[in-house]
Amino acid sequence: MTEIGNAVSEVILELARRDNASLEALQPEQHLIRDLGLDSLDITELVVTIEMRLKLNPFSSGLSIDDFPTVGSFCDAYRRTGTA
Repeated sequence: MTEIGNAVSEVILELARRDNASLEALQPEQHLIRDLGLDSLDITELVVTIEMRLKLNPFSSGLSIDDFPTVGSFCDAYRRTGTA
């Protein structure tokens, strides 16, 4: 995984562990809401935290969080933004 992908995954894991402390690793196919239990406030915190750390925001171009429901697709959105 790229540096951007690793950073995004790290933030997702931090937030997901609030509700599931035993969670050890993420899988690309895990759904942010259904599988990891993130809610709308968690997703907002996730986007803001990543934007602050990486200075990237793929959603500023009109994309929706609904377009990236899984760990893998969410990381890909940031990777694409970081290489554009």
